[in-house]
Amino acid sequence: MLLFLWIASLGLVLFLHAFPFTFDASLATPEAWRAFWASWGWQTHYSNAIANAALFLPLGFLGMLAAPPRNRFARALLVVAVSLATAVVAQAAQLYLPQRDATLVDTVWNMVGLAPGVLLSLVPWRIAARRSAWIPHLRTLPLLILGCWAAYRLAPWVPTLDVQTMKDNLKPLLLEPDFSAWAIYANFAAWLAAGLLLREADRGGRLDLALPLVLALTLLGQVMIVHSGGVTLPHLAGGLLAAAVWLAVLRWPGAGFAAAGVVLVLAARIAVEGLRPFTFEDEPVRPFLWLPFAGVLGGNMWLNTLVMLEKLFLYSAMTYALWVACRSWALTAALGGSFLFAIEWMQQYQPGRVAEITDPLLVVMVSMLGWALTQRERRRSRESA
Repeated sequence: MLLFLWIASLGLVLFLHAFPFTFDASLATPEAWRAFWASWGWQTHYSNAIANAALFLPLGFLGMLAAPPRNRFARALLVVAVSLATAVVAQAAQLYLPQRDATLVDTVWNMVGLAPGVLLSLVPWRIAARRSAWIPHLRTLPLLILGCWAAYRLAPWVPTLDVQTMKDNLKPLLLEPDFSAWAIYANFAAWLAAGLLLREADRGGRLDLALPLVLALTLLGQVMIVHSGGVTLPHLAGGLLAAAVWLAVLRWPGAGFAAAGVVLVLAARIAVEGLRPFTFEDEPVRPFLWLPFAGVLGGNMWLNTLVMLEKLFLYSAMTYALWVACRSWALTAALGGSFLFAIEWMQQYQPGRVAEITDPLLVVMVSMLGWALTQRERRRSRESA
């Protein structure tokens, strides 16, 4: 399954770069090819660099889990070689596409994003595992989902100690507080899910009380991040409310009860955000888009990256909580995918909405990854027993 997901991810990269497949051979002139091979470099717009790096980070991680060589360094070389070839081919394909800019600068940033994914499976974890008795008990998928949340909340990931910047980041909280009840609930749902993921991230339950600390570090990070948008009242209030509910109520019952509560809270947030203001036409406003990731193939790549990070966290958190409640990845994929498909299908009848297959497909992909990682962790537990 992991090998399938890695190959599918490589195919997705080629698909995203080749869309909309309107190839024109006359564009790939000898001069265009020479300019393409001379376009090595790293200078590009910040949002373009981040988007290209983020696209390849999962390839590094999945490749290290799925590639065949048993030797970690041989596997890393294979993953880098295959990913580099895929990146170059994807950029070269854009030579044949009108309104596309084929440049190897994007390939450089692809490799920058690939590196963290590869390193996650290499030496640092092995060294840490030798020195700690509990790191081998960490679960991979909850940590990956939490990573999506941290990446979303701390974008654009440029810290500073400038006093004026930190003051500006506190202004939305202190000078312009937003008392939106829905915004508070949305943050409450996300942080409540983070509490469950922290519990599930360690089989020994040693991260069960870490939610307040993670919340505090995230808020501090937002104060110190350039152009982060600052700390808002809904984020603070929603996070504090989630920490209080988790510590006082949900952390005490069994895992299934707590997970069911998180599923309901997240599902309510996703449904309301997907369907409000609940105005529907009698006929579809626009057709359902069966093309995966159609919504991120155009527009501002930076905003698309942030939207995808938030979706990955929300849908993955709901998917994982659903699995904790029912302990079946097949049932999780069916229930979670059907829920999001129903929301997307209803969006056809709403003005200003784009109904597409991407969201339910994300749930299915996360479920497949969860099944593969669960099988892998069980196999390693039996081998170490």
